[in-house]
Amino acid sequence: MPTLLLATMLARYWLTVFPLARRALRGWAAAAAAIPDPELRRLAQHTLQNEHLNAEGAAIFATLAPWRRTPALVRAVVAYQVLYDYLDTITETPAPRTDDARQLHRALLDALDLEATPSDWYALHPNRDDGGYVAALVTACRAALSTLPAYDQVRPSALRLAALSREVQALNHDAAGDRASKLGRWAQTHPARTHLRWWECAASASSSLGVHVLLGLATDRTTTATRARAAERSYCVSLGALNTLLESLVDLEEDQRTGDHSFVSYYRTPHETADRLQVIAASTRDDARRLPRADRHVVILAGMVGFYLACPEAWRPHARDTAARTLHAIGPPTMTLTRVLRLRRAL
Repeated sequence: MPTLLLATMLARYWLTVFPLARRALRGWAAAAAAIPDPELRRLAQHTLQNEHLNAEGAAIFATLAPWRRTPALVRAVVAYQVLYDYLDTITETPAPRTDDARQLHRALLDALDLEATPSDWYALHPNRDDGGYVAALVTACRAALSTLPAYDQVRPSALRLAALSREVQALNHDAAGDRASKLGRWAQTHPARTHLRWWECAASASSSLGVHVLLGLATDRTTTATRARAAERSYCVSLGALNTLLESLVDLEEDQRTGDHSFVSYYRTPHETADRLQVIAASTRDDARRLPRADRHVVILAGMVGFYLACPEAWRPHARDTAARTLHAIGPPTMTLTRVLRLRRAL
């Protein structure tokens, strides 16, 4: 990986993309503070306070965009990620219902479908008055996407990924006793089931990163529907699985304390976890290398991995071997970016 490319992308991110992402997040924080319903307001503000790094991280895909498309892409990915995290928080509240979660997550599809009539997302939820917060996120995402030159080419793939995410997010917050069996049955229909285990399929579908990849591709006029479909079938699947499994690895001890669902808990031993994540990481790296502007995608992949491996929890005894082997599988840029992201977390 050329050192110059890594330095250029980091400079572009910190000097251009990051300020745009922070500005967008400040706008959504103001909107969250104005939500009339006190419970929805609390959840929206809590999500932004605790999950803002997800949106900042997703904005790294804007380094793929031509300069004049960067602001629009940042607005789109930040709005989509804020929406995703907010819906995830709502459906983590006590006694969630699968049909309620599925209805709420319809907003993910509405944010990507420029021609759809927006749904009544809160139709089955006890709290409804968000003051137009979800509608504003959906509208902002749509408005930004409408300016991207190849969005029509990637939209079918983006909608398929959002539909998978919607279903898994609904099942993921189902009652603990039924969750594994329902996710296992769902995974039998997943297109990547041939090389991923059922919980790895579910982990892949629950990630938002595949959508962000496609939105990045939409800024390139030469992107075709065939290219988008190829990325959807390979890179988006493996990247999503790796993203969610690393997050689950970092959160494992906390999830064990709280009883929250953990994807890595399905592995029988830490050694098995390390084996599988190393395989998935290597597959993700190889898929990234097949994309146009492959070096940039490899840097972004390294940044995503570094985002999680910068956490102290990634180097606890249960996770240390997995973290080291994942670092090795992705390659040299990851160590540099892990150090940079450790500094970011300290700010």
